[in-house]
Amino acid sequence: MNNKKSPEQRNPNVTRTMVDTEASRCESLILLTALLFVEDENLLGAKQLAKARADFKALTKHTMDIHEALTHLSEILQVNRSLNLTYLKIDNNLNEIDISINNIEQQLSNSKQKLLNDNPPANVHAGFLGVLFSFSRDFKQKIRGFQAELILYVQAREAESRLANQYHAALKKRQLIKEKLSEQLSMVSTQQAHASELVVDELDFAKIDARYQSASQSLTHHTQRVNDLLNDIKMMCEMVTHPSLRERSEGLVNYNKAPYEDLHARYTHAVEEFRFIAERKENLLHVFRLFQHSHNMFLDDLYNLNNSLASIVGDSDAYFQTKSDYSHIRDVVLKSRMLESLIDFLQIASLLLNQMENLSYGNFTKALSKLIDTADSPWFEIQQGLINSKINAEAQL
Repeated sequence: MNNKKSPEQRNPNVTRTMVDTEASRCESLILLTALLFVEDENLLGAKQLAKARADFKALTKHTMDIHEALTHLSEILQVNRSLNLTYLKIDNNLNEIDISINNIEQQLSNSKQKLLNDNPPANVHAGFLGVLFSFSRDFKQKIRGFQAELILYVQAREAESRLANQYHAALKKRQLIKEKLSEQLSMVSTQQAHASELVVDELDFAKIDARYQSASQSLTHHTQRVNDLLNDIKMMCEMVTHPSLRERSEGLVNYNKAPYEDLHARYTHAVEEFRFIAERKENLLHVFRLFQHSHNMFLDDLYNLNNSLASIVGDSDAYFQTKSDYSHIRDVVLKSRMLESLIDFLQIASLLLNQMENLSYGNFTKALSKLIDTADSPWFEIQQGLINSKINAEAQL
């Protein structure tokens, strides 16, 4: 009779240790596959990737569990995707404004050409059409000026956000140095060393503070310019509106510093005086409505743009990385879709890990390959990249 005991019988902890090791390798395989895919596709900035790599090391050293590691990585990916979408929204906001302005300019040009094609009498041109064409020219200059200032405003918001991050980081570092100095006042040499460090840091902080204050002032200036130009557009819209519906009709001047004509009053008079104008009343009212609706349209555009810009405050590194890395908007769309697909993969792979009854590394790696290769999966577009990353992860493990 064989009385030899198995390793498990001699030491029950052996089985548990083997199971724990298998589970750890399975967990590491998921995380490393994702990390290698991120590196291959350049989906994270250097700081974010270093944080994800640190989580992977903590997982392999059993100082972090898989749920926490995957949560951290998913959060980083989600932040990047959100900021990519912010970049797309800002670009889309500015593009929509450009399309709107082009549309207004085209309609004004078409209306002018149609009136001129009808050979208006000289007295009609002198009595009304000349004023209308001059007003239209000034309006087009005003809305193009608004668009140009919006671009400067966006750049100012971006610069202020970037420097705000640097300022708050420097402020935190400065405080830590002061705390270290105060804690070790009894040690003269240490005190001198930290005092020297504080002097250097004070100089660095002063430079960052000066740049941040300058950026804040620039943002204030461009914010005021945008609001002033939008207010000018509103005033011009009121010049083609019935006086009873106006909020204000005085004090607005054109680029020559001359008061704008009350175009609605001139039109009302022209309809009664000139048959040419009366016969084209509906066409001219369409032009007036085009003016009238412009202010609210641009006001909505500015509101949407400000909502998008608000997202870059705080952790804006990914936003600026996206802006510097991608010259074509199509690349940002692709990156955003990759991030979303990878987030979905991590969630499902984590569920697979928890649901397997007979968990072993061999069984899990086969199941993970089958999962990656699932037809019509949320990560269908990145399947081949995930397969390659999983192969490389297995080789490293």
